[in-house]
This record gives sequence, structure tokens and C-alpha cells, in this order.
Amino acid sequence: MQNAPNYAGRYAAMSDGELADFVSGGLDSLNEEARSAFQAELRKRGVTSAELREQYPVEQSSSEDKGGSRASLLQEFGVLGIPVAAVLVLVLYVVLAGKPFGLQFATLVAYTGYVFFPLFCNLRGSKGFDLRQRSVRKMIPRLLGVHMAFLAIVFIGLTAALALRPSLPPSWIMARGRRDASWFDLWLLLIGLVTCMFQVHICRKLLSRSVAVAQAN
Repeated sequence: MQNAPNYAGRYAAMSDGELADFVSGGLDSLNEEARSAFQAELRKRGVTSAELREQYPVEQSSSEDKGGSRASLLQEFGVLGIPVAAVLVLVLYVVLAGKPFGLQFATLVAYTGYVFFPLFCNLRGSKGFDLRQRSVRKMIPRLLGVHMAFLAIVFIGLTAALALRPSLPPSWIMARGRRDASWFDLWLLLIGLVTCMFQVHICRKLLSRSVAVAQAN
């Protein structure tokens, strides 16, 4: 048996702008219990439906989350920042080479870029999320929490791998040619890419769910 929806708690957790979305979309779609809880929340905040319409016009309150046909500047041209970011990361690796935790720090910067661009830029085969949408922006704290957790995993994993490197067989750490990386480097790169793809997958699911809920309302 399912529990009855907690409309009062749901509306209490919403901002005034989100309540305004309900007003702009019309309250006729709400059932009697939901409409009563909605009106009670408005009385608790000391506002009316008309005041919400004035403070949050339709073009400001709801169109942000309905999505537009025009992509943001970051979505359209942010991909051009990938080669620039790659050069900066390469310089960072050179500058920090040999310094304590220098390799780890440069790797975390590169990893952050590889997560950011697939999420918010239009790449081949995927569309980036628009930071102009409120439903996307409100997920930033949660995305940062996920990212910090993955950064900790990458840092600990890379530090442990570098500590184990001297004890590995020579065949694992010796380059297989002048231009070929060692098996150790290849496995580190593969594990890093898989970890990055997994985080991007999680973050895109969170963002997709947030945008879908906003558009449904």
C-alpha cells in the first residue's frame, strides 16, 4: 500500500519561483488535496497567486526550464576550449614534474576538464546541459559533491599506484619503444578513462532527471 503524497512538505521545500511555475501552468491540473496544500503554503508565506505572477513572469520562471532552441555560448563554443585546456594541462605536467604530489595535482586538473566538457558542451554524439536552466544550476552542489568523491578516489588510486611502481616487474614499467608507453602507463590511463566515463554517466543521469522533473511541472 502506497503512502499518501505529502503535498504540504513538497510545496514547503519549493522556492517562490518554483511555486510560480505551478501558478503559470495553472492549478486546475492539481487535485483537491494538492490545491488545498498549495493555497495553504501561499498563505503561510503571505503571498498570493497574483503576486507570484508579478514577481516571476512566465518568461522568467518557467521558460528557463522548458529549454530553448538556441544553445548557450558554452554549449556551442566550449568545445573549442578542449585543445586550449589540453595545452595548459601539458604545461602544468611539465611545471609540476618532480615536485611532491605534482603528478597527482596535474592529473586532477585534467580529470576535471574531461568531466566538465562532456557535461556542459555539445560534443559529437552528445549534447551538453545548459547552465542557464535553473533545474541544471540547482544540481551544481550535488555534482560538486560527486566530483569531490571521485577526485579523492583518483588521488588515492594514483598515489597508491605510483608507490607500487618500483616493485613491479621491469616488463611493466619499461616503454615498449621510443613512442610507446609502458603497460603500467596504459593501465593507469585506461582506469582513469573508465572512472571518468562512469562519473560523467552518473552526473548526466542526475541532470537529466532534474530537467525532466522541471519540464513536467
